[in-house]
Amino acid sequence: MGVSATAAVVALATHEMWRDEWQAWLLADNSSSLRQLLSDVRHEGHSPLWHVLLFGLSRIGSVELMRLLVAAVAVASTAVVAWFGPFRSWQKPVFALGYFSAFEYLAVSRPYGLSALLAFTYAALSWSSNRDHTGWRAVLLVLLALTSVYGAMLALVLGAAAVLERWPRRPPSALVPAAAAAAGVGLSLVLARPRATTTGFFSSSPLLNPFLGLDPDRIDLRQVVRALVPVPPLRHDGWWDNSVVDSPSGVVVGLFAAVAIGIVALGLRRSPVSVAMWVAGVAGFLVFGYVVYTGSIYHYGHLYVLAVAAIWAGSSRAGAAVDQRMVVALLGVQALGGVAALALDATGPFSNGEQVAAVVDGEEVVVVDPDWFGATVAGERGSSVLMAASNEQRTFVRWNEGRECREGAAPLCLDLDEVLARADRAGADVLVLPPEVRLPPSAPWRLLEVLDGAATDEDFAVHRRTG
Repeated sequence: MGVSATAAVVALATHEMWRDEWQAWLLADNSSSLRQLLSDVRHEGHSPLWHVLLFGLSRIGSVELMRLLVAAVAVASTAVVAWFGPFRSWQKPVFALGYFSAFEYLAVSRPYGLSALLAFTYAALSWSSNRDHTGWRAVLLVLLALTSVYGAMLALVLGAAAVLERWPRRPPSALVPAAAAAAGVGLSLVLARPRATTTGFFSSSPLLNPFLGLDPDRIDLRQVVRALVPVPPLRHDGWWDNSVVDSPSGVVVGLFAAVAIGIVALGLRRSPVSVAMWVAGVAGFLVFGYVVYTGSIYHYGHLYVLAVAAIWAGSSRAGAAVDQRMVVALLGVQALGGVAALALDATGPFSNGEQVAAVVDGEEVVVVDPDWFGATVAGERGSSVLMAASNEQRTFVRWNEGRECREGAAPLCLDLDEVLARADRAGADVLVLPPEVRLPPSAPWRLLEVLDGAATDEDFAVHRRTG
């Protein structure tokens, strides 16, 4: 608990929020009603549970309440594992220092820490208690499925494990959590299904015909490696969502992934249920990544949560002890990643949004492209910006048909000429673009400052109008 609380203090004091954190908060904060919130969330590709919580928080305070909630959830997750989990006494502080426990699901304000808390609480009721807790376990799986699509996959695996463990000895008790998980997943899919008018990251999917044109690059073993070996490269620039064992070679990445997956599976080998949980979970994530969305390290962190749950399940069965060498290796690598991430986050910018706000006057008209940078700039400066892609003053991106963004747009959503034209029509004082964009000499803009070196891709060039 002390280790986790210390990590929370460090994270709250030093972490700069980036666009996904600001997007969720600003969407909730700017919704005039719960009905409007639920309508806008349909463009996010997420179940609305997290946004509903933020909607409530936004009615009583500032964005710091979101950060406090995330930190409290992370500390509670660690407490559940420390009090009821499968780890030895000296392993518990190592777990608390893990990359996901101490950084990704604590410092970064996203719903995935809530998934970990619900999954670990379910594991405690299932494998650290002599009582059945069928009803509570069912409720936990429904809530877990509503945290995100990845939480839904985790809920399915945990529900299936209940059937494997208890069937046919106690069929009714075995089926209730599984049925609850299935119901929660169905509800999650209905609520998270993007609208027909949604654009951007969630608007297209190989679901239409994923297997006629096989694309090995969509089998994202790289993210599996990053989740299981989340030790970032020791540099401030672009360290996040990377690992020291990343390789440009797909063959090397595949070998790393196979070794990491295999080590966990071998460590669980004495418990068939645990092995089945692990294999099914990894396979499900890879299939989802190929067919729908490749994801990032914070998504694949659910595999680490699953590994802990599988260790929990295996350790609870007589004669099915989990191999401690695997546990030590898993926790040790995670702790290295957690300590490194906290140190890098404390000593360098995670995002440069705060720096933009520091050099831009709050009364100035600011134009931003690409628009997904806009949420960070708007959140940090405390007022809306003109997002060139939608040509609207906004604080968050609405991924709807009103956006104009080229397929695979990089580094801008729109052609530079159109961005400059929209800035002129808006009477913009400041233009915020990616640093690699070069304005023509004739453009009436002066480069004010280049803000780079962030852990994420949120580096900015700030231009001020000259005429």
